Amino acid sequence: MYELPDKLESYREELKAMERETLQISATKTKEPLSRYKSKIGGKPYLPKGVAYPVNKKGQPLFHLAQINFRDLPENNLFPAKGILQFYVNNGRAYGMSFSDPLSKDNNRVLYFPEPDYEIFLEGNIPEFNETSSGLPLKPGTEAALEFTVSSCLPSAGDYLFENKMGKDFFDNISKSPWELRSIYSSKNPGKGHRLGGHPLFTQWDPRPRFPEDDFRLLLQLDTDSALDMMWGDMGVCHFMLKQEDWENHRFDNAWFHWDCL
Repeated sequence: MYELPDKLESYREELKAMERETLQISATKTKEPLSRYKSKIGGKPYLPKGVAYPVNKKGQPLFHLAQINFRDLPENNLFPAKGILQFYVNNGRAYGMSFSDPLSKDNNRVLYFPEPDYEIFLEGNIPEFNETSSGLPLKPGTEAALEFTVSSCLPSAGDYLFENKMGKDFFDNISKSPWELRSIYSSKNPGKGHRLGGHPLFTQWDPRPRFPEDDFRLLLQLDTDSALDMMWGDMGVCHFMLKQEDWENHRFDNAWFHWDCL
């Protein structure tokens, strides 16, 4: 059960209609390399034999950011029971996000393998990044094991779904101290941290209204995390978002990569 300020208790049903399932992620640095098949941040990914390592539009290798093996997830209503999902970003300006063409995948990539081969995988041709690779959000060599907890969450006050449902001036209309009430709501439903599914948290503004015809939902959120040497710009957060239709058809490779910071 999510918490609400007393002032918002009478709006619980309206807010509950926006509640979404989420898998909160706890990440712990490891000293030894994890199995190629394990869910992880950083490290070496699983690649089936015959599948080339992903590259950017210049032919340079992308950086493996995270891998999710659906076998590692607790029972949930978001993902298939099996399959491996991977996220790659660019070693360079904006980590591969395009400002002019936000949906471009020239310099970022999501790969999905619905039927992993647990006997054979690609051994060679996995690039190494050194510590001089300054255009990365994660320190090269960092690898973290992941644990998942099923939960639910409400949208942040800056989420376009919140504004559409409750009204852009919602807090102004019900309180003489709207910013205080908004802050209390946000503190009780922070939305920060690493997660699969649920609602995203933006440090600036929600970019999804740029595509009003598309129902983009959060696939993966990775937050700035000093314990992992992960930093998105200036204390930012990254998102991979997916149209609901693509999600239902497991077209995870169509995900939109976005990040913002303070």
